[in-house]
Amino acid sequence: MGSALYQYLCCICVNLCTVGYGISVGWMASAVVVYDSDASPLPTGRVKMDEIGWIVSILGIGGLIGTVAVGWLSERVGRKSALIAMAVPQIISYLLIIYAQNVYYLYASRFLSGFVGGAVFVVIPIMVAEIAEDRIRGTLCTILVLGSTGGVLLGFVAGHFLDYSETPRISLMFPILFIAFFSFMPETPYYLMKTNRMEEAEKSLRFYRNISPKAAVSDNKTFEHELSKLKYSYTETQRKDTECSSSSPLKLSDFFNRPFAIGCTLMVAHETCGGFTMCAYAAMIFSKSGSTMSPGISAIIVGAIQFLGSYVSALLIDRLGRKVLMVFSFTGTGISHVVLATYIYLASSTNINLQAFQWVPVASFSAMIFIASCGALPIPYVIVSEILPDKIRSIGTTFIFCISWALTFVLVKIFPPLFATIGLHSCIFMFAISCFATVVYLLLFVPETKGKSLDEILIILKAK
Repeated sequence: MGSALYQYLCCICVNLCTVGYGISVGWMASAVVVYDSDASPLPTGRVKMDEIGWIVSILGIGGLIGTVAVGWLSERVGRKSALIAMAVPQIISYLLIIYAQNVYYLYASRFLSGFVGGAVFVVIPIMVAEIAEDRIRGTLCTILVLGSTGGVLLGFVAGHFLDYSETPRISLMFPILFIAFFSFMPETPYYLMKTNRMEEAEKSLRFYRNISPKAAVSDNKTFEHELSKLKYSYTETQRKDTECSSSSPLKLSDFFNRPFAIGCTLMVAHETCGGFTMCAYAAMIFSKSGSTMSPGISAIIVGAIQFLGSYVSALLIDRLGRKVLMVFSFTGTGISHVVLATYIYLASSTNINLQAFQWVPVASFSAMIFIASCGALPIPYVIVSEILPDKIRSIGTTFIFCISWALTFVLVKIFPPLFATIGLHSCIFMFAISCFATVVYLLLFVPETKGKSLDEILIILKAK
């Protein structure tokens, strides 16, 4: 078999848009502090707190629509075409910020950013799975997470050190470079095979395996075996789809089973653990928590730790197992929430001198982000892809991801008015309760899936 060079190049190219999405998330955490001040760059002046809630939360609506629309589009026009089309709304989102005249420009920009995010987390994993060799698939899949968290870190850095208008201008280069480089990559072998373009499918597989077009298939036994396996896999998929459609059409009752319930529950836990919501308001939380460290610097530290946590998760997920990592992650995240919420309560509601403990907000917030990034944030996506039966995997996954984006919208939207009403510490305590409740659920109902085939997992879950 040839080298994996072109597989890595493809994954790096396709995740340039992921980096651009991450920047929009991280930079906005700093930008909302500017909008909520007299130095607001908008001609209409300072943005109201309720409007800030919409600016941040509308990302979830865009993500929900992007999940459904681009997932459907990738099945109609192919992974490559759908992903290239995704770059257009990302470019428009940055232009809307650059030329913003009022808050409605920002609403539209954030909606389009969310649309791209929904597309990123649906289509890119499919494409990676369809071009990667088994021996490096896990490594290639981590590029998506690393690209997203790396982008968030760059967004934090840019928001602190660069002028407001400079960040979106610089960020435009990511979707432009993506289009320039990714256009030269072929469609995935599986999709080409699926659409009966057999010759193109073989050429694509040769490209991603770095095998000369002139080399005979029989000269490379490994490549010959993989090509045969690809054809067989497609044939079996067609056969199963025919059987399912003719003898057992999809019914509502197909979704009333343990795997689907676990998937939905874990995605709810993924959102209500507070990791994404608090990251979106990182700078604001630090400014309200009493920390003497600059909110921008604090957010940069958090972004770097989140990136490190995602990397640690990629290293450990196939060694320690999904369940062990999630139990550790949700427990540690909950404890970190309790520490931070307690400090904020004491600092804002008592006369206790906390001068010697001013490091606590940054330390506890950083610990929360790191521990959540090790399991609570990335692993539910892995579990969902592993436990759903073949019959409902496509629709079920889309539905569960839509739950995730809907909750993202709701939680991020209500967070500012909620902490203004009941206090920031109370909001964080609620995140902690969710984390501890999830730990109990994991211990009682979720099986370990490490090292098990999809059929073995379904047998364990007794799914029909």
